Amino acid sequence: MKEVTNAYTGTIYIEDQPIDCIFDTGSTNTWIYSQIDDFTPIDYSCSIQFGSGTLEGQFGYSDINMGDVVLKDQYFGKVRQSAVFDDSFCCIVGLAYPSMKAGSSWHIPFFDSLISDHGITSFTFNLAIPSLEFNPDLTQATVSWNPVVNQLFWSLLLDKLTLEYKGEKLVLCEDKSCWVTPDSGSSALTAPTWAFDKLSEVWFPAGSACAEVMDSDLTLT
Repeated sequence: MKEVTNAYTGTIYIEDQPIDCIFDTGSTNTWIYSQIDDFTPIDYSCSIQFGSGTLEGQFGYSDINMGDVVLKDQYFGKVRQSAVFDDSFCCIVGLAYPSMKAGSSWHIPFFDSLISDHGITSFTFNLAIPSLEFNPDLTQATVSWNPVVNQLFWSLLLDKLTLEYKGEKLVLCEDKSCWVTPDSGSSALTAPTWAFDKLSEVWFPAGSACAEVMDSDLTLT
């Protein structure tokens, strides 16, 4: 896996055809936006809304290779219309939980196929700075492991969110349960409406310039 611009990408193969993919912890399905000859369609289509736009396609299956691993008859969606892809990638491989998948029991997502078909017993994967792998012997502090609190995305419990702007601090989530969801398919920060409304009320009332937000510091604790 490698980092390209603001996403983590890698290459999978259908027969000898290389396909550049984003590995996305914020979705579950695999979508390919490319001409594929070895593809057996099934009678199932759907439309999915991403943060960057909508895509629509038909599901089917083919053999997918990744390194030495071969996933036989792996289901994925062949994209027919999309506002999601650009020149840097033509595939999305979802790594979120199967509870968010499209389709029915016939559809075992890519990540779950790796586990069930190839005897993978460790469910740990690492998204880090390019060319660096997680090595506990090289860390200067103890690594803290946090349980996943919602098996849809990889959501973690957020104890407190502190935002600081021009020396003034705004603390969220002290009086309510909050989650944070790391998403390898996006570089954007999003928040629920209640949090955004509170931030706007305190710092950016109606008529404020959006560019002022660029001066703020964000602290997660």
